Amino acid sequence: MKTRYKILLATGGLAGAVWLAFAFLPWKPLVANRLAAALEARGLQNVHFTLSDLNLRGTVFRGITIGAGQPFTLDNLVLRYSPQTREASLEAGNPQFNSGGLKVRAAKADAHTQNMAGDWHLQDLQVESGSIDLPVMAGAGKLKYEADVFSLSGQIKSKDNIYNADFSFNYPFAHSQDAKLVLAEAVMPWKGGRLTARDVTVPLDGKQPVNFILQVKQVPVDALLQALTGKQVAATGAVSGSLPLIIGQDGTVSFGAGTLQADGAGIVAVPPDAIPGDNAQVAMVREIMKNFHYKGLSIALKNDTGNRIAILIALEGNNPDMYDGRPVKLNVRLAGDVLGYIRQNILFLTAPETMLNQGQK
Repeated sequence: MKTRYKILLATGGLAGAVWLAFAFLPWKPLVANRLAAALEARGLQNVHFTLSDLNLRGTVFRGITIGAGQPFTLDNLVLRYSPQTREASLEAGNPQFNSGGLKVRAAKADAHTQNMAGDWHLQDLQVESGSIDLPVMAGAGKLKYEADVFSLSGQIKSKDNIYNADFSFNYPFAHSQDAKLVLAEAVMPWKGGRLTARDVTVPLDGKQPVNFILQVKQVPVDALLQALTGKQVAATGAVSGSLPLIIGQDGTVSFGAGTLQADGAGIVAVPPDAIPGDNAQVAMVREIMKNFHYKGLSIALKNDTGNRIAILIALEGNNPDMYDGRPVKLNVRLAGDVLGYIRQNILFLTAPETMLNQGQK
């Protein structure tokens, strides 16, 4: 009997000690710090959060921040796990990310996995970038963790499907420098036309440029020239074509050789101060371009000095008010100071790289 009582007393004492340790020792911060350190060792930077409701079937991560300066943040992340079925679910409240001119937030994000593979969903996703007014969007896709590589793929689109992007994201924890985002296709309207980018690879180490071809379709001539020059150009017609773009590590934008071609005939009227130069020939071109009726028009862009681009318009047609309306061919150079503007409008493509760079400062 005495032996039995000793065993009961010893068991009770052990249980009491465990309860006291559970109630009073700062074990949750210790676990949180170990988890944060493990994530940082896997390539993430400046990871902070607190734990609550920690048990064998899940926990709640609160006040999550990743990165420095303007970090990625989550109000809370609820993790639930079933050891028997190996099913896990994640639910996040108010995920948001801010960096420079880019702001991303969603009402809710959730995921469900079994054996480290499953689905994810985003609701009421809002993206603010530069002067582009993006609608509320939603997203869905697949996620997987296999061989120490986290993979995410899917589509984000607006309700009317005018804005949409198909993408994949791979993060190898053992080689975080190889992490990358791949846009299989991204489509959006712009100035009455449509812009499309395909097969865009964004390395997340921030050490490599991003190269891609921007497809332009049916963009009005006047809207394009006004955006490029900042002048009130009046024109009819639309242009289509492709523009090679290069985004450097610091976000600088440069052009490869690209040309946009008019889809038909039209009229263009260019303000005199949009045409640089000071000689008799330039003065004549300025007069002709006040009311030029073109049957052929192409716009070529290339890099120029400073934060500028060179815009060369090749035209074939006439001005009915000059030279008896005789047909002429012109090459007109316009002044442009819009690389900053372009950078703002394509910032969404470099956002993942920007976020990683924020964490490495």
